[in-house]
Amino acid sequence: MSRRVLHPSDFSRASGAAFKKAVEMAKAGRGQLMVVHVLSSVAPFAGEGYVSPRMYEDIAASSRAWAGKQLGKLVAKAKAAGVRAKAYALEGVAHDQIARIALGVVLAPAIAQKANDGSASKPADDQMSRMMTMMEQMQEGCRP
Repeated sequence: MSRRVLHPSDFSRASGAAFKKAVEMAKAGRGQLMVVHVLSSVAPFAGEGYVSPRMYEDIAASSRAWAGKQLGKLVAKAKAAGVRAKAYALEGVAHDQIARIALGVVLAPAIAQKANDGSASKPADDQMSRMMTMMEQMQEGCRP
């Protein structure tokens, strides 16, 4: 079973050292590196005047594009180091989103293993099905 290493990044200089360590861990474990960035919701401007909904959409699109570029650079660095890597751009509250994807990284393989070795019960089968559906929905909604 391959190992997955999760690296949440805010693209700061400080996260660079953590990225290097994550690449080392993925390479040593012959695993996959999952690089994650969480985009915050666009906050309303304080001040005078009206800001159209279109302006908020443009700001959000610009933010997603910038994050996608930064994630692409990190994935390219990881691949240059010989590591399989995928990027995920999530939206919402950072600590919630990171915890959700980390939980999925840990639980999904364990639940799938129980199902494959026949040790899962009917409730576990239902739980596995729900978890796998949730993971698929998260992955579909998280691609940059």
